[in-house]
Amino acid sequence: MPQTPVTVHGLQSKDIREKVTLLIDNLVNIKDETGEFLMPLADGRIIDTKGWRDWEYEIIHHFAQNHV
Repeated sequence: MPQTPVTVHGLQSKDIREKVTLLIDNLVNIKDETGEFLMPLADGRIIDTKGWRDWEYEIIHHFAQNHV
């Protein structure tokens, strides 16, 4: 049986899913080209304070790409 698109406040579920997927993709793939948001730590490590490329976001990104 075909599903009827859900519309709430004039927004269709398909459009919301597309925007959420785009948001996740943009957050996971954000780049600090200048190094402005790199933070050196006392132990010598350098932390990227701008990027979201971490395991939990990778899982969300993978899910969004394969299940939307």
